[in-house]
Amino acid sequence: MYEVNPYNPHFGISAGKTRDINFTKSSFSDLVKAQLNYQYAPLLNAIENQVKYADQEDPTYVAMDDMEGYEQYRSALIDAKNADHMADLKRGIDESIKRREIMYEHGFLANVAAGLFDPINLVALPFGGAGLARSIGSSALRVGAGVGTLQAGLELARLPFDPVGTWQESAFNIGAATVAGGILGGALGIPAARRAKALEATSKEINEFTEIIGELTADEAASIGSRETRQFSGVADEALDARAKSIPNEIGLIQKEIDRLQRSVKDGKDLPKKVLNEIAGRKKGIENLETDLVNVRKERSLRRIEDSRMESAARDPHRLAESWFTDSWVFNKLTPRPLIDSLQSGIPTSVKKMFVDLAGDKGFLMAMNKVGLTSGDSTYARAKIREGEWVQVFDQLIDNFGKSSGRGTAVFMDHNFNNMDGSFSKYLEEINRKYVNGIDGVDDLERESIKLMTNFWEKWEERLTRTGLIGNRKFMENMMMNKEFKLRQAFEKLDDIEAKEGVSFVEQRQKLRELRRQRNNLKEEESARGLTNKQLRLLNDTEAEIERLAKVPPTVTLNQRKAIDSLELRIARIEDELTELDLNLQSMRDDPTMPPNEENMFSRYWNKQAIADNRESFGKILFDWFKANPFVWEANPQARSIKRNLFELSDAEILRKYGDEFNVRKVVSGDKAREAIKNAHPKGALGMHQYIDLEKGIIYIDRQGVYAKYRKFKQSVKDKQQTIANMRKAAGDKPDLYNKAYFHHNMFMLNNSDSFRSFADYQDFVLLHELTHGKFKKRYKEDDIEYEMRVNDEALSRMKEIHKEMRTPPAQWVRNDLDDSDEAIQARVDAAIKNILDEDDPTSEVASFFGHGKSKHFRHRTLDIPNSLVYDYIVNDPIAVMKAYTARVAPRYEFANKHNGRSLDDILDDIEDDMLAQGRTMDEVNEQRKNYIVLYDRIVGSTLREPHSWDARFAQVMRDAAQLNYLGSAGFSTLPDMAKILMEHDGRTIVMLLKNIADQRVRMGAEEGRIAGQMLEILTGSSHMRLTEELSNSPFSSNTFDRVYTQNVDWFKNQYYKANLLAPFTRIFKQLDSMARCHTLVDYAVKVRNKTASPMEIAYLARYGFDAKKAAKIKQLADDGVIEQIDGGLYMPNTRNWPRELEELRDDFRSALNSGIENTILMGTPADKPVLVDGIFHIPMSIAGKLGLPEDSVVRGYHRIESPLLGMPFQFMSYSFAALNKITAAYATNQVKNRYTALVAAMGLGALSVYWKTPEFAREKFTTADWVSRSFDASGLAALYSDAFYTSMNTSLALGGPDIGMGIIPPKFPQKRDTLEGIIEPLGTGPAITHNFLRYGVGNFVQGEYGEGAKHMIRNLPAMRLWFLKEFMNETTRDIANMGRY
Repeated sequence: MYEVNPYNPHFGISAGKTRDINFTKSSFSDLVKAQLNYQYAPLLNAIENQVKYADQEDPTYVAMDDMEGYEQYRSALIDAKNADHMADLKRGIDESIKRREIMYEHGFLANVAAGLFDPINLVALPFGGAGLARSIGSSALRVGAGVGTLQAGLELARLPFDPVGTWQESAFNIGAATVAGGILGGALGIPAARRAKALEATSKEINEFTEIIGELTADEAASIGSRETRQFSGVADEALDARAKSIPNEIGLIQKEIDRLQRSVKDGKDLPKKVLNEIAGRKKGIENLETDLVNVRKERSLRRIEDSRMESAARDPHRLAESWFTDSWVFNKLTPRPLIDSLQSGIPTSVKKMFVDLAGDKGFLMAMNKVGLTSGDSTYARAKIREGEWVQVFDQLIDNFGKSSGRGTAVFMDHNFNNMDGSFSKYLEEINRKYVNGIDGVDDLERESIKLMTNFWEKWEERLTRTGLIGNRKFMENMMMNKEFKLRQAFEKLDDIEAKEGVSFVEQRQKLRELRRQRNNLKEEESARGLTNKQLRLLNDTEAEIERLAKVPPTVTLNQRKAIDSLELRIARIEDELTELDLNLQSMRDDPTMPPNEENMFSRYWNKQAIADNRESFGKILFDWFKANPFVWEANPQARSIKRNLFELSDAEILRKYGDEFNVRKVVSGDKAREAIKNAHPKGALGMHQYIDLEKGIIYIDRQGVYAKYRKFKQSVKDKQQTIANMRKAAGDKPDLYNKAYFHHNMFMLNNSDSFRSFADYQDFVLLHELTHGKFKKRYKEDDIEYEMRVNDEALSRMKEIHKEMRTPPAQWVRNDLDDSDEAIQARVDAAIKNILDEDDPTSEVASFFGHGKSKHFRHRTLDIPNSLVYDYIVNDPIAVMKAYTARVAPRYEFANKHNGRSLDDILDDIEDDMLAQGRTMDEVNEQRKNYIVLYDRIVGSTLREPHSWDARFAQVMRDAAQLNYLGSAGFSTLPDMAKILMEHDGRTIVMLLKNIADQRVRMGAEEGRIAGQMLEILTGSSHMRLTEELSNSPFSSNTFDRVYTQNVDWFKNQYYKANLLAPFTRIFKQLDSMARCHTLVDYAVKVRNKTASPMEIAYLARYGFDAKKAAKIKQLADDGVIEQIDGGLYMPNTRNWPRELEELRDDFRSALNSGIENTILMGTPADKPVLVDGIFHIPMSIAGKLGLPEDSVVRGYHRIESPLLGMPFQFMSYSFAALNKITAAYATNQVKNRYTALVAAMGLGALSVYWKTPEFAREKFTTADWVSRSFDASGLAALYSDAFYTSMNTSLALGGPDIGMGIIPPKFPQKRDTLEGIIEPLGTGPAITHNFLRYGVGNFVQGEYGEGAKHMIRNLPAMRLWFLKEFMNETTRDIANMGRY
């Protein structure tokens, strides 16, 4: 901190011999080093000496005889264990005095300036409070008090280990640090008592707001910003506050009067009727006052949202809570992340909510959380807790096996010692075989185990069916209605845009659509029957004209054109989706295969190794199946090509189908039609866009003219009453035939507007109206208006008949009888096996198979053979299947469940619509679409489209080589996690936890975290994900590379991360946090309900998804004893015992628990990481287009580059990216408990981590600056910024650049000038270890330096840097290198 000694090396030194002072001229750099050493060296030296001399006591050594000249430090030297220990202690005293001499030489202000280089200062100054100080005075208080408090903590840590220091000196340091902090933060402050009172008032205010805000109706919430529309619009704030205070007093007075009346009759007599009536009246008065009080409080809350600090929560509720750090470019621009970028931008609140609903991990505080409002669970957070479901099945199966076998339960750290002989695995496979085949268990335990499987899969079947992930009629019919509504909306948006742009643009777009329709018709004809030379020329001319029109600059802006293109793509997609739904619904009626529920649901993943090893026997099963079923039911290709509207037909098709019916011999459209219509109606007429020549039997249709008419019609529908009034006026002013016909025609259209919801339907009616003129002649004495209306009725009736015929597709499934010869069947078998073995991702949605007769897309079945027949050739370990299934299906289910079955494309449409409505450009829309797609792909596990490409495999090998070598001491890197636990929970909670840790009920808190989906790293083999990025994590091998390489390396990695202690330490720390968090969540909920929660506690609880209503339910469970509170005060949630009707609340609690643990024992989530980490780079089309690069088919507006090699520089940054949001930003937004204690703990634990990870020979060379800077780096307080600093330092030195450490902070490793190393350093650890192995290992070996080459090759092999091996390997390889020199 701002270290300021009393400028005299002897200040406060106890009486005795003083040492001579040798003043020498020292630099400012020397002062900085002296400052750092003054603060940290005593503690670090004490730790090092304790470890170094722990078992080196010399029984003959007498410390008292070896203190000459140091007698006044007797108490510090008396415990020296040998002469070397004494020498180290004396050297520490000498160095401590030398530091004071340097500090004395420079004076007060220089010492203050030097204190700025203390790393803890980087945290203490800016994070003195949440947000910028509102005044110089409050800033001074915050910073000064914060620095002083922190200095006090540091003095308590330093003084006991500094023999030269005194209590007087420490007192001076604390006071000087406070003054120095105040100088930097501001000049004046406010009294602590006022701060406490202000905090209490704020807490009370937010508690009241949180309670009231949950009672607001939708209309009341919508009135925010429209105060004049509300009940108390004319009441001043002061009057409203006074009323809020007076009403409770009035209620109290009336209640006293009621009490007096009730006491007025004695001796147990009944109250007179008059008195009873008076009491009833007064009670009614109380009820009215209570209602008034609620309304007053609501109004006050609404005004706070509008006028006070809660304004930001209403204006931008999903933005991160304000602070100088989270609002800075350092946080937002230096490390761009999709979720953070979107939340910190100015996009609509509705769009931000979509992002939070997708990927929010509760790791950062949003503005809405500060006032007790919650965003609810995201798809990501909800999917995480589903992991706990298969774990519960797994744990119960272990217990059942232990009982069945008589071995009991023998599990430690998720190691099942009962399975060392494979007997538990065989038990699982047998239980699964009986479940899949519908066989009953032999005893109650087996039946219970089978029931566990049944319950798991039945629950998932119900979920998938409900959300449409397994097809069902009701869901598809609902989706049909939703899609049709979306289609109408898209057409209306397109109409609105085009209506504003003028006739020329409309005609151009309509001409383009007409040409595209003509081209599609010609191509269909070419596919079916071939084309004549004339038709081929027409097709070529059409293609050329389409290309010409597409390139003609329209009269609209580029952004408008992009919006129209986007809408047209949307329309085409929705129409395809409607066709798909139509086909699937028809398939459910026509499908003659076995009905659903023929067998139990079980997700089938082919065991490709078993198939490859036993291909002949597997082929025999398929052969027999195909022999018994020598046919397939295939989707009827004609059903796919149906047309839904008349206007989709070509002129020739219209004539062929309907010419005879309507006495028409020719249909003409296009330019010729427009010319004929103009000649027939030179002065214009109502039917200017259509005309039938009854004598010649020719109908002329101007499709563009129809479209122009349709646009006007849609405008008139929006305000029917005004349209009718205008028509009546026109007909009254000019009661001629034209205006009468105009009126009646338009009235007919308006009255039947529901029949013309789309342009296609409107076109059909126009066409059929004109065709009907050729079928029905005018009757005797029938006037023109009557005739036209009769034609309209007939045309509308016929349109509905034709649409029914066209839209009722033929049978969707047709039986295709196959050649049943042995040769043909064998060919089918070979093809089926090849398809299975070539499948890249057996867990993908398309490849998913849940049981015979079960599918989302009924037409996608390719090998619908029952699981029971191929059981030996599918993955039959039920836990492996459940684990893989949950990982891949749970995110898709939760997404569908959150959005009522709507697809990713539907949500992207919403993002586009909301942003365009706000006036955003299409480029901005595409940026947010890109961010959303990236997050979605991460969550559902489909980040890479080509996970088996050569560069993906090369990157994977380099990643594995790096982590299996460099992370040998990774377990010690987790030690600062203990400090993060201190940041998350009250000190009292931690003390109670440690005091009661032996209580089995307390330890059940760890079990709560497990069933919430945490502490599964050893089970899932994912411990390394905390520190390193994995781009592909396929649960089952899918090709030769995976089977030969990935499967074996994954097994080795799992063992490796146990050996380097990362997996065990992670599990232990997660257990501790889980036990503490179970109490914290309940404790804060009870406080919120009791209105005693602090603002921080309210915000904390809201961040994790609990508002006042949910808190009340938690409090009720505690009051009912369901949530238990042990003698020590810790709450035990006992979520297994919560009633069934609170299942949603239980999921909320488990989600909060899961997220909280993940935000404490850190691992990067989808919300934390930049896009490039995935090995993906997006180039805007404004740049890519100029380079000739195509636009991506999914991420519109960008060219997408995918190569896992791009993600190599970020391999070991998963923790750092998480720490940026969860530690650094948490300090900035005041979401840290025990902030100063946790800081000191983080530094100390960081130092301990560095100590254990660093070889002794390297530690011996550490300066104090080394210890301080490395401890700060290891603490995680500066997140990835310290990583970037060290990487930049080494790169600069390697390239011959400046020392950015300025001689104060040394590099982690000695770095000579080496251009190649300077280039490779920023590329990541994968390229670095490859470079070291090839250059220093293979390179030396090739040059004849066999010993030196062998040394480097061995040191860079997997596991060679494991913490318990590295010293031995270093010595061994040094010996090998020395031997090679002789």
